Amino acid sequence: MTRPGNFDAGAIYEFIYPAKDPIVMGIGFAATRDIVSFLRNDQKDSLGKDNPLSALRLAPCELTNCSKDKNIDVAIMEGISQSGRFVRDYLWQGFNTDINGRKVFDGMMPLIAGARRT
Repeated sequence: MTRPGNFDAGAIYEFIYPAKDPIVMGIGFAATRDIVSFLRNDQKDSLGKDNPLSALRLAPCELTNCSKDKNIDVAIMEGISQSGRFVRDYLWQGFNTDINGRKVFDGMMPLIAGARRT
């Protein structure tokens, strides 16, 4: 493709066009955020089914000073190599806050993630 003669060769141009039948991609970050947030914080899902971890919530709290309003007190995400890149980009793209504004993971360890982005 050649540049039209009236276009400045040194300028940066932005092309905006409506997509037709776009494919949904990159939903893994949102899925990870939503499932961990659900397992950590909620007692039931939107259909009224019990969270499988909510039964575990009360037993350890009888022995320790853990939080009784959460199913899991601490969540940590770790990834090595390609999964480390997922961890780093998950944080970089702002997915560590759920749709209710709560923190999803308390700590993340992206190991040997390389320099590229997902």
